[in-house]
Amino acid sequence: MRVVDVGHLSAIERRQFVESLISSVAKDNRRLLEKMKARLKRSSSFLMTAA
Repeated sequence: MRVVDVGHLSAIERRQFVESLISSVAKDNRRLLEKMKARLKRSSSFLMTAA
């Protein structure tokens, strides 16, 4: 992780920086949702066999 002073960036650099942050967050959210989906799928199949 690094600290970036966006006050010293040009408008284009600032936009690219923000877009990269948004992209990273979107990827993290997708990965989290995929893990939750897989966990739910595993637990629901366990509940079906246990009933």
